[in-house]
Amino acid sequence: MKRKSIRPEFVDIVPDSLEDGVLYISVPYATATHKCPCGCGEIVVTPIRPTDWTLTWNGETVTLDPSVGSWSLPCQSHYWIVENRIVWARKWTASEIAAGREKDRRAKARYYAKPRAPSADSTTPRTLMRQDRGFLGGTSMPKNRVKAVALVHQSGLNLSGATRRSLSTVEAWRLKNWEAHPLDPGWEDGVYCLCHKRFRNSGSRSSGEIVVDCVNPGGAPNDGYIVRSFFEVAGDPVACQFAGSGQDLLFDSYFFADHEPYLLRCGTTGHDSQQLTAVAVAELLKHRSYNRYRVSFNRGPASIAQRDWRVMAETKREKKAEWLRSGNSCCRS
Repeated sequence: MKRKSIRPEFVDIVPDSLEDGVLYISVPYATATHKCPCGCGEIVVTPIRPTDWTLTWNGETVTLDPSVGSWSLPCQSHYWIVENRIVWARKWTASEIAAGREKDRRAKARYYAKPRAPSADSTTPRTLMRQDRGFLGGTSMPKNRVKAVALVHQSGLNLSGATRRSLSTVEAWRLKNWEAHPLDPGWEDGVYCLCHKRFRNSGSRSSGEIVVDCVNPGGAPNDGYIVRSFFEVAGDPVACQFAGSGQDLLFDSYFFADHEPYLLRCGTTGHDSQQLTAVAVAELLKHRSYNRYRVSFNRGPASIAQRDWRVMAETKREKKAEWLRSGNSCCRS
């Protein structure tokens, strides 16, 4: 049954289990999350940003603007949240959805193309200054202490043709190749455990290092690699669950490119890793396309359709358990 109202609940971190009829608002993560009010049980994530949604709280009720169109969900629900009321709207046609997405894309492109006034701290963007630990929580840090390493991973572009045709996510590069490499980068559990073995087991790995997840968009390497996500290593490496794989890197949150991504031009290919220059680190950390997310099996970035996220997470869970039982995996590199 369709709901007619929703109540706000302000939280630091959105819980793993969501209650129906509650809009969970996280100011540190700049997101509002709720279960779809149509009753389908799907999770809807709305980033609070100038190019996405605006949230207004008058002390008692909340309003979310513009409307929520869950076009990537099976239900394709469309509604407004106005002063805690759910105001249902008609479903859009396929052509209207396509036109709306193109309008959003152009608006985001214009927004990100605008020059930005430098902040008081020229090395740390506002989104990272909100964080509460390590480098991502710093208000000022010398450039020579910022260490970021880029690694190339496969993406949804490497999925089979049949699987790609079934995707709900608009841009396949945002996804993992869950058919062959379902585990890393580890957005679901915060464990980077199988890919790039030589990198993971280097003695130079340390807490506070930034690992930059790159994908090849399909062009020549000198055209640039898409920076899909990045995370800060939390604590010292730990022993890997997989025999012979060495050590794992742990993290508790990550930043994901929900909009036009940063393109990294470097020599990173295959199993190699590439340390970013100070200029590249500064450019990446100032890029406004990246939203911060807590690691979670239940939901992922706003730009990944929930049904695709669920398939990725479940495939990872099943494959990891299978490989641990058998002692084998096809991801080691």
